[in-house]
Amino acid sequence: MANTDIQLKKEELVSKLQGLNNASLLQRVADFLDGILAASEEEEPDWWDELPDSVKESYEIGEKQLDAGEYISVEELLKKYR
Repeated sequence: MANTDIQLKKEELVSKLQGLNNASLLQRVADFLDGILAASEEEEPDWWDELPDSVKESYEIGEKQLDAGEYISVEELLKKYR
């Protein structure tokens, strides 16, 4: 979204909020926004950190083998097991 679009949306939102006269509704909107902001600040755990060390090590070994050109094609692998 372009910066000008964001500014227009922001001005539209502010205008709507200023037009609210009901204190209860304003409080509900404020609570809703607080919830959104709190959720966006929470860090989700990275799935990589949840993996066992043995899986991470195997992955890293595989990466090194690929970088070194030590791999076979899928076709070669399938020939071996057919």
